[in-house]
This record gives sequence, structure tokens and C-alpha cells, in this order.
Amino acid sequence: MAQLVKIGQTLIGENQPTYVIGEIGINHNGDIEIAKKLIDVAALSGCNAVKFQKRTPELCVPEAQKNLMRETPWGIMTYMDYRYRVEFGEAEYAEIDKYCKQKGVTWFASCWDEPSVDFIEKFDPACYKIASAAVTNDSLIRYHVEKGRPSSFPPVCRQWKKLNALLDGCPQSIDLLPIVLARTRVNQKS
Repeated sequence: MAQLVKIGQTLIGENQPTYVIGEIGINHNGDIEIAKKLIDVAALSGCNAVKFQKRTPELCVPEAQKNLMRETPWGIMTYMDYRYRVEFGEAEYAEIDKYCKQKGVTWFASCWDEPSVDFIEKFDPACYKIASAAVTNDSLIRYHVEKGRPSSFPPVCRQWKKLNALLDGCPQSIDLLPIVLARTRVNQKS
């Protein structure tokens, strides 16, 4: 019997309709109105969910990059200032939560650090997606999984033996946690 995973109110698995996720990430540029427009487009396109990214800049930006200057939609600024500018806080995520419920779209996030997991956890997310950059961060993966929510791993995650060993070390209640591999498919014309 195939294992089914429940994300929000939707079952995912064999013989289930395809679950479509709209990647918003940080494409909102720190603007809640842009985020809402992206949610609208995802909902109109038939997406079941949208995914955001959440980081704590002081933890996620390498020291050597913090003061590097870069061009941004707001002019030239340090990379650290840019990272702060595109991060949403509690008010914005509360608005996203409310708006997605109104639109009937599930939302969740890729969290790049433990404080970000704790932050998003306040909104009772249906699941998490492990950030591609975090697939080798054992403690962060464990931290996600220990929240007891389904976790999706990016297609770049090819270290399944290591991942299984990591998850075997989690509490028994976590052993039954559904794990979903996010897959992408690109159609190429010959």
C-alpha cells in the first residue's frame, strides 16, 4: 500500500492528483502587496500551495559577504541591508497567513536556520521544505523534522543513506513522519 502524506487538507501520493506549489521565495522583494499578487497568480493558476523563504540574515549571511555592495531594486546597498530589506516579519506573515486562507491556498516556507523554523512554527505551517542550501546541515534538518510536520527535500538531496541515518536518530514518533521528495521535471524539445 502506498504511503499518503497530508499537506493541509490535501492527500499527496500514489493515485492522488498532482500537488502544485507556486515558488514565491523572496520574489516579493519585501513588499506584501507583491506577495499578495504572487499568491493571486498561484491561486488562479491552480496551485495548491505557495512557498516562501525565511532566513535570519545575521545567521545566514557569511561574514565575508555582509558588507559587500550590490545593486538592488532600491539602489546600491550592502548585501546585509538587502537581506534585511527582503525579509518579512511577523506582521507580514500574519497577513500572508490570512490572505492564503481567504484564497484557499496552503502556504509554507523553506527555513534557513533554527530561529526561522521557530518563527514560521507560530503560523502552524502544513509542512516545511528543506532549503537546497541546507541539505547537508544535519542539525537543521533534524530541527525541522522534530516539529512533527511533513518535510520536503529538494531534488539535489542525493545523500539518502545519510538522511536515513539522521532520521533514525530522531524520537520514535518522528520515525513515522512522512518525508516527501520534491521533484521537478523540465520538458525539453528536441
